[in-house]
Amino acid sequence: RDHMRLVHPFRSGLEGRGLILRDFAQHLRELCRKRGEPSPWAVVNCSVGASEEEKAMKRTIANELFDRVLFVDDTFLLAVGLASQEVCQHSILIDIGCASIRGALMHGETPSPEERVEVPFGGARVDEALRRSFSMRYPELLLTGWTLSKLKESLAFVPPVRRQCTLKIQYRGHEKVVDITDVIQEACTTIVRPLLRATREVLACCPSDEIEAFQRNIVLAGGGAEIPGLIQRVEEELRADGFELARVRKANDAGLLVAKGALRWAQILREDQWSIPLFSFAR
Repeated sequence: RDHMRLVHPFRSGLEGRGLILRDFAQHLRELCRKRGEPSPWAVVNCSVGASEEEKAMKRTIANELFDRVLFVDDTFLLAVGLASQEVCQHSILIDIGCASIRGALMHGETPSPEERVEVPFGGARVDEALRRSFSMRYPELLLTGWTLSKLKESLAFVPPVRRQCTLKIQYRGHEKVVDITDVIQEACTTIVRPLLRATREVLACCPSDEIEAFQRNIVLAGGGAEIPGLIQRVEEELRADGFELARVRKANDAGLLVAKGALRWAQILREDQWSIPLFSFAR
């Protein structure tokens, strides 16, 4: 892998993503459908933050392949997957993704566009910061994107947590152990400010008579939430900024929670609450 350029399939343009998504959806349908029975029903993640072209692509594919379809935002599905009435009714969900940080105000229903924020900073920007730091300190050291991502995943931390980070490398013809603690800390800390920005903007959307309840239930999700020290840092910064009741925690395995939320939501809804695609009448 160190000698390969890994390309994410969903970065291949809208048309390429559509082909990949269609193949994947067909595969899921065949796994779920039993011989002789009608096509299964589907809960589709259709994020409010997605472009209109991407939403249309998902709707077209889902309507062609499934007999009943429900389009729900992943932020809401995450809240339902947490299986807590408290979380669904009074919580702030912050999803740290690869390209952006998305926040939403949760109060028992899908949040409106006014109750959502998106900050264009994610895990990929941390990788870029890590690459720049290495280039400045060790200009002759060449590291692939995959190696940088693995370094971040295994060594990442944000103060007040402190950990010793070392790397054994071949440098200028010799094997040596390099202390990269400062490099890792500098790169990982870049995510703190945009994360706080997203959280504060969502808090600004809270009703004044319920803001205390929302402060006590701030949930971080996504890969970035796993960085040691990040939850404590965000909580400390929010309290220093006047949100004295702020309590921050993380959602373990957000992807699985979204899937569980979709299943739970499908079981809750009545049959007449599902969309019936026109294609289903032709089957």
